[in-house]
Amino acid sequence: HMLMGLKLPTDVPPAPPEEIQAEPEPEAPVEAVASAPPEEPSKPGVAPPENYGDFSDFSLKVLILASRLERNHATQHAAEQLLKFGTAAGERMIEAELTDSPEEQCRLKRAALRDLHVAAYWLVLIRRSKFISAASFEEIELKCKTMTGTVETSLHAVQPNVKSDMPALPSL
Repeated sequence: HMLMGLKLPTDVPPAPPEEIQAEPEPEAPVEAVASAPPEEPSKPGVAPPENYGDFSDFSLKVLILASRLERNHATQHAAEQLLKFGTAAGERMIEAELTDSPEEQCRLKRAALRDLHVAAYWLVLIRRSKFISAASFEEIELKCKTMTGTVETSLHAVQPNVKSDMPALPSL
Protein backbone atom coordinates (compact mmCIF):
# COMPACT_ATOMS: atom_id res chain seq x y z
CA HIS A 1 0.00 0.00 0.00
CA MET A 2 1.16 3.52 -0.76
CA LEU A 3 0.03 6.52 1.23
CA MET A 4 1.52 9.87 0.24
CA GLY A 5 4.69 8.20 -0.99
CA LEU A 6 5.13 5.99 2.09
CA LYS A 7 5.11 2.25 1.77
CA LEU A 8 2.98 0.67 4.48
CA PRO A 9 3.62 -2.89 5.63
CA THR A 10 0.86 -5.29 4.62
CA ASP A 11 1.72 -8.18 6.90
CA VAL A 12 1.14 -6.39 10.21
CA PRO A 13 -2.12 -7.44 11.89
CA PRO A 14 -4.42 -4.60 12.88
CA ALA A 15 -4.19 -3.49 16.45
CA PRO A 16 -7.08 -4.68 18.64
CA PRO A 17 -9.59 -1.96 19.36
CA GLU A 18 -9.15 -0.50 22.78
CA GLU A 19 -12.01 -1.08 25.09
CA ILE A 20 -12.59 1.94 27.21
CA GLN A 21 -14.71 1.19 30.19
CA ALA A 22 -15.83 4.05 32.30
CA GLU A 23 -16.00 3.52 36.00
CA PRO A 24 -19.65 2.93 36.85
CA GLU A 25 -20.99 5.85 38.79
CA PRO A 26 -23.08 5.06 41.83
CA GLU A 27 -26.70 5.53 40.88
CA ALA A 28 -28.36 8.33 42.81
CA PRO A 29 -32.06 8.14 43.49
CA VAL A 30 -34.09 10.15 41.00
CA GLU A 31 -35.51 12.33 43.77
CA ALA A 32 -31.99 13.29 44.87
CA VAL A 33 -30.93 14.06 41.30
CA ALA A 34 -34.09 16.00 40.50
CA SER A 35 -33.81 18.16 43.60
CA ALA A 36 -30.08 18.85 43.38
CA PRO A 37 -29.35 22.56 43.09
CA PRO A 38 -28.70 23.44 39.45
CA GLU A 39 -25.32 24.63 38.33
CA GLU A 40 -25.70 28.17 37.12
CA PRO A 41 -23.94 29.58 34.06
CA SER A 42 -20.71 31.28 34.97
CA LYS A 43 -20.21 34.00 32.39
CA PRO A 44 -18.23 36.81 34.05
CA GLY A 45 -20.29 39.94 34.57
CA VAL A 46 -23.61 38.28 33.66
CA ALA A 47 -26.10 37.33 36.34
CA PRO A 48 -27.84 33.99 35.87
CA PRO A 49 -31.20 34.37 34.13
CA GLU A 50 -34.30 34.73 36.27
CA ASN A 51 -35.86 31.34 37.04
CA TYR A 52 -32.74 29.51 35.80
CA GLY A 53 -33.12 26.86 38.50
CA ASP A 54 -36.79 26.26 37.66
CA PHE A 55 -36.06 25.72 33.98
CA SER A 56 -33.08 23.47 34.61
CA ASP A 57 -35.16 21.51 37.14
CA PHE A 58 -37.94 21.03 34.55
CA SER A 59 -35.40 19.98 31.89
CA LEU A 60 -33.89 17.50 34.32
CA LYS A 61 -37.32 16.01 35.03
CA VAL A 62 -37.89 15.69 31.27
CA LEU A 63 -34.55 13.88 30.87
CA ILE A 64 -35.36 11.48 33.69
CA LEU A 65 -38.86 10.75 32.40
CA ALA A 66 -37.61 10.16 28.85
CA SER A 67 -34.91 7.81 30.13
CA ARG A 68 -37.53 5.70 31.92
CA LEU A 69 -39.56 4.98 28.79
CA GLU A 70 -39.11 1.50 27.41
CA ARG A 71 -37.32 1.30 24.09
CA ASN A 72 -39.56 0.69 21.10
CA HIS A 73 -40.37 2.78 18.03
CA ALA A 74 -43.37 4.61 19.52
CA THR A 75 -41.86 5.40 22.90
CA GLN A 76 -38.55 6.40 21.32
CA HIS A 77 -40.34 8.93 19.11
CA ALA A 78 -42.32 10.30 22.07
CA ALA A 79 -39.15 10.54 24.18
CA GLU A 80 -37.27 12.39 21.42
CA GLN A 81 -40.08 14.92 20.98
CA LEU A 82 -40.43 15.46 24.72
CA LEU A 83 -36.67 15.91 25.04
CA LYS A 84 -36.54 18.31 22.10
CA PHE A 85 -39.30 20.62 23.29
CA GLY A 86 -39.06 20.09 27.04
CA THR A 87 -35.41 21.11 27.21
CA ALA A 88 -35.53 23.86 24.56
CA ALA A 89 -37.76 26.16 26.62
CA GLY A 90 -35.12 26.75 29.28
CA GLU A 91 -32.42 27.24 26.68
CA ARG A 92 -34.52 29.88 24.90
CA MET A 93 -35.25 31.69 28.16
CA ILE A 94 -31.53 31.84 28.92
CA GLU A 95 -30.89 33.22 25.42
CA ALA A 96 -33.67 35.77 25.93
CA GLU A 97 -32.11 37.00 29.17
CA LEU A 98 -28.73 37.38 27.49
CA THR A 99 -29.90 39.36 24.45
CA ASP A 100 -29.94 43.15 24.33
CA SER A 101 -32.72 43.42 21.78
CA PRO A 102 -36.29 43.65 23.17
CA GLU A 103 -37.60 42.26 19.86
CA GLU A 104 -35.28 39.26 20.05
CA GLN A 105 -36.14 38.78 23.71
CA CYS A 106 -39.85 38.71 22.84
CA ARG A 107 -39.27 36.29 19.94
CA LEU A 108 -37.27 33.89 22.12
CA LYS A 109 -39.82 33.98 24.94
CA ARG A 110 -42.67 33.27 22.52
CA ALA A 111 -40.65 30.34 21.16
CA ALA A 112 -40.10 29.08 24.72
CA LEU A 113 -43.85 29.30 25.31
CA ARG A 114 -44.51 27.27 22.15
CA ASP A 115 -41.94 24.70 23.28
CA LEU A 116 -43.70 24.30 26.63
CA HIS A 117 -47.07 23.86 24.93
CA VAL A 118 -45.66 21.15 22.67
CA ALA A 119 -43.90 19.49 25.64
CA ALA A 120 -47.26 19.49 27.48
CA TYR A 121 -48.85 17.81 24.46
CA TRP A 122 -46.23 15.03 24.52
CA LEU A 123 -46.64 14.63 28.29
CA VAL A 124 -50.38 14.11 27.75
CA LEU A 125 -49.76 11.53 25.02
CA ILE A 126 -47.22 9.61 27.09
CA ARG A 127 -49.48 9.62 30.17
CA ARG A 128 -52.57 8.54 28.21
CA SER A 129 -50.64 5.80 26.40
CA LYS A 130 -49.72 4.32 29.78
CA PHE A 131 -46.12 3.82 28.64
CA ILE A 132 -45.16 4.71 32.19
CA SER A 133 -47.05 4.83 35.48
CA ALA A 134 -49.34 7.82 36.03
CA ALA A 135 -47.68 8.55 39.37
CA SER A 136 -44.56 9.65 37.50
CA PHE A 137 -46.42 12.52 35.85
CA GLU A 138 -47.91 14.63 38.63
CA GLU A 139 -44.78 16.60 39.46
CA ILE A 140 -43.58 17.13 35.87
CA GLU A 141 -47.01 18.20 34.63
CA LEU A 142 -47.36 20.70 37.47
CA LYS A 143 -43.87 21.99 36.69
CA CYS A 144 -44.82 22.38 33.00
CA LYS A 145 -47.88 24.45 33.93
CA THR A 146 -45.81 26.57 36.32
CA MET A 147 -43.10 27.19 33.73
CA THR A 148 -45.72 28.13 31.13
CA GLY A 149 -47.09 30.76 33.52
CA THR A 150 -43.56 32.01 34.21
CA VAL A 151 -42.84 32.44 30.49
CA GLU A 152 -46.19 34.17 29.87
CA THR A 153 -45.49 36.61 32.73
CA SER A 154 -41.98 37.21 31.45
CA LEU A 155 -43.24 37.74 27.91
CA HIS A 156 -45.80 40.30 29.08
CA ALA A 157 -43.03 42.13 30.98
CA VAL A 158 -41.15 42.60 27.70
CA GLN A 159 -44.23 43.52 25.65
CA PRO A 160 -47.18 44.34 27.91
CA ASN A 161 -49.64 44.68 25.03
CA VAL A 162 -48.77 41.39 23.36
CA LYS A 163 -51.64 38.95 23.25
CA SER A 164 -50.84 35.28 23.50
CA ASP A 165 -52.12 33.40 20.49
CA MET A 166 -51.24 30.15 22.20
CA PRO A 167 -54.06 27.73 22.80
CA ALA A 168 -54.76 26.64 26.34
CA LEU A 169 -52.42 23.95 27.60
CA PRO A 170 -53.64 20.43 26.89
CA SER A 171 -55.53 18.99 29.82
CA LEU A 172 -52.68 17.72 31.96
